[in-house]
Amino acid sequence: MDNSQNGISRDLLFISKATPEDDEFVLWLAPKLEAAGYKVFADILTLTPGDRWRKEVTGKLQNNAIKMLLCCNDTTLAKNGVQEEIAIAEDLSRELNDPRFIIPLRLKPFKKLFGIGGLHYVDFVGSWASGLKDLLKALDDQKVIRDESQTEINPNWEAYKKRLAMNVENIPEELTSNWVRISGLPEYIYYYSSKGAIDFDLLKEACKLAAYPAEQHHAGFFSFMLPEEIENHFCHVGRFQEQAKLELTDFLENGYYDLKLRQREASNMIVSMFRQSWNNYCRSKNLYEYPYASLLGFHVTKDQLQLGKRVPWGDKKDRRSSVLRNIKKGKVWYQRPDSNRHAFKGGGF
Repeated sequence: MDNSQNGISRDLLFISKATPEDDEFVLWLAPKLEAAGYKVFADILTLTPGDRWRKEVTGKLQNNAIKMLLCCNDTTLAKNGVQEEIAIAEDLSRELNDPRFIIPLRLKPFKKLFGIGGLHYVDFVGSWASGLKDLLKALDDQKVIRDESQTEINPNWEAYKKRLAMNVENIPEELTSNWVRISGLPEYIYYYSSKGAIDFDLLKEACKLAAYPAEQHHAGFFSFMLPEEIENHFCHVGRFQEQAKLELTDFLENGYYDLKLRQREASNMIVSMFRQSWNNYCRSKNLYEYPYASLLGFHVTKDQLQLGKRVPWGDKKDRRSSVLRNIKKGKVWYQRPDSNRHAFKGGGF
């Protein structure tokens, strides 16, 4: 494509955009076009303090643009400045005898605008990478001038991007969590194996209902209980003997080779046992048990907390609290300060 008109050099891809709505897209697109050998103009960083903004922009479009890349979405196309640039580009399209002088870039679905409604757009909606591929092909098909041997990416694209970025400060931050801190761990975990035939279903149920956490594994189980405590809790299942006494930290880090129990399996088993312990503790407090998709939840009931009484919690007690609201349809409703409401049969936090 001839890149000159009346002695004026035309070698710029002029990006018509809205500020700040299209800034992120342009900061992504412009360096990639430069890497492909094209010269790019966008007002996002090309203008310097003291420039007569509108005169500078329209001057680049009128005198140096070989194509106008038009960011298209309803917000951008409604901007007065963008509409002015479209009008100039339409005149240039006729003057340069280039009906494809304006290349619409579809960033979001948009209503057709008079003057560009019949133009075929490059679609960036599904994928920016796919849109870039199609745009480069269109520019190549239209023989838009570029110089692959002297590609130069303006470092100010990245500098501007960093200037817009959020600064990260290395300062302590208070966080509120519903995780319960473990104040101490048992020193050892035991593996007990059966001395004879046992009912595996009965063993599994016994582990589940034991006063202290226990996890079935093969024909035995892991537990923190001492050997003398096992008889009281598992005598109805069968006879068991201590097969291994393992340091808990070593068990968590290495598993148990003799039973081909890998580290990850050992870690998951300990987490399950801690969860059992927590569930047993909540049950001992007569909290209401509520099954979620994968775990149990526990909530206070109307018998434990007066309806309408607000209870502060966490570090920011002046701004964070919960309350049992009322009873409706056999359920107790509660509310947190964010106004998200939940209902539980029995009720609670």
